[in-house]
Amino acid sequence: MTDKDLDQIRTIIKYELKPIKNTLEKQSKKLDGMKEQLVDVSEDVAEIKDKIESQAKRVIAIEDHLGL
Repeated sequence: MTDKDLDQIRTIIKYELKPIKNTLEKQSKKLDGMKEQLVDVSEDVAEIKDKIESQAKRVIAIEDHLGL
């Protein structure tokens, strides 16, 4: 094989792989966006959990105070 043959093979491979690369880049961007949303949701869920625990403690304190 000559250098010219190798260059032609490289060109063909790059041409064939370009659509795959573009698709993977698009999917990667979508996944990054979904990851950011998941982080936001996880933080919100943790905050809600903390508030529920706080409210539960208050309810228990009120029940204890009332003798329930």
